[in-house]
Amino acid sequence: MPLSCFPLVPSFYEDMVTEPSYYFYPNVIEMKLKGLVGAGNLEETEQLLDYIFTENLKKRNLSQSTIIKLFMDMQTGIIRLLQEFKLNIHIHGLFKVNLNNLNPENECDRILEAYRRIIAAIKSTPSDSLLFEDMLHFINENYHDNLLSVSLMAREFHMSESYFSQYFKKYVDQTFSKYLEALRINKACELIKQRDTTIEEIAEKVGYTSSLSFRRAFKKVVGIPPSGYR
Repeated sequence: MPLSCFPLVPSFYEDMVTEPSYYFYPNVIEMKLKGLVGAGNLEETEQLLDYIFTENLKKRNLSQSTIIKLFMDMQTGIIRLLQEFKLNIHIHGLFKVNLNNLNPENECDRILEAYRRIIAAIKSTPSDSLLFEDMLHFINENYHDNLLSVSLMAREFHMSESYFSQYFKKYVDQTFSKYLEALRINKACELIKQRDTTIEEIAEKVGYTSSLSFRRAFKKVVGIPPSGYR
């Protein structure tokens, strides 16, 4: 899987991948993992871990001592996740790097299992709903931005667009676009009642790029045009 599949990875890291004296685990990759874990995105977490293992163990000729350093670095990252998410789960038995008889495949499996347990713990705690609350807060603060979209939300919360859409719908039982449209029209109704703002100004204030698109959305949601609501 090319680095371009992970938009948070700067292009200069591609040069590092070809240099066999270094193992590949830059801070930007660890931050990407953290975002995926926090979002409870197991599928993309496993994909990114598999990418890390492939780059280091299949594409590079690393010494055993360098491979051990890689695994120790990744384990340190796991400990940081446990501390940051305040998780009290038993995974220390997975940290058993055999310095005398290293088996990279076994170590990869242990790291994968650790991430699976962490994500399972996050999904089973209130922190998952807290993440959704953060999303709603972000939407309420930015609904007037006409650039607010699935793509922007996915980037903001370190998810793929498809995973964000599934995650959001799980909580509100409707798509993000329908939720945002309803929110904008609800805000517009409040402004219309004030009677001191034009329809064009209201459209812009609630995130529409034209009064025409706003009028269409308003009539679709409310059943009457904004002029009739006044």
